[in-house]
Amino acid sequence: MFHIVVFDDTSEVEVVPSVWMKNGECMWPPNKSDVAKAVKSQECPGHGWKPHKARIIFTSYDYNEARLKLPQAVDNTDLGSDEKDSPIQFKRKRIISNPSFLFILSTVLLHNILKQEMMLEQLRIIFQTLQGMKAADEAEMGLDPNLLPLKDVGSLQSLEEQLHINPDLQKTLVNTLALKGGVDIRKCVWSIMHAMINNSLARKINMRGINGKIGFQHLQIRTVVTAAVRRNRLTSWATDKEIDATIQRWLQLASDRDGGRKERMKRKEKMESSLINE
Repeated sequence: MFHIVVFDDTSEVEVVPSVWMKNGECMWPPNKSDVAKAVKSQECPGHGWKPHKARIIFTSYDYNEARLKLPQAVDNTDLGSDEKDSPIQFKRKRIISNPSFLFILSTVLLHNILKQEMMLEQLRIIFQTLQGMKAADEAEMGLDPNLLPLKDVGSLQSLEEQLHINPDLQKTLVNTLALKGGVDIRKCVWSIMHAMINNSLARKINMRGINGKIGFQHLQIRTVVTAAVRRNRLTSWATDKEIDATIQRWLQLASDRDGGRKERMKRKEKMESSLINE
């Protein structure tokens, strides 16, 4: 037979054989390196064993059952005082009674729980976004597969005219471009702009239409891009100002894409070299 006992002096909890308990005291072996083996074999107390005040909180005929109940006993046992002359070497069984420690522990656990909940919420949003977007291409949505990306000013003007006379085309474009996705405004806008306008045409456009360029803010496709960005659940909260600023930045960098920056550097180096030679 085995007991789970609580030592009065230390508030520690342990499984011991019933032969170790007598008259409210538990006998404990001196300098015993393998207490667990002595417990399991129900070794009888002998010379040099010391008594310690203890109380029984659970009894079982099976050692393994008692061991399984031990964590539950630790969690539900009343606390006693804390003395130095502990008869038990298994400090992991110690019942913690320090309020400050419990407060810190609860704060850390709460932080971890909140962090996990935030991660789960992000995963839920991503899942809903993917679930809400059907894997459809331009042909399946009734869009001419050769329409996008726009390659020149003529194709841009043609699309603008079609958008004026065909409201359904705008809806189709919005649904198609929304599938490009993006986890934030920048990635979403850039994906949509890449799909709508090639870089050669983008170099001829800026937001306000200054310096002889086409003004994006006056085009129908601006409305299409804005609506497509907001169809993405991860960017549905984006404001007109945020979307326009991201579009403007994408247009400004058009001259740097497709090797544009390297080409400018080469021209600059060539010009500097010619000036030096003169």
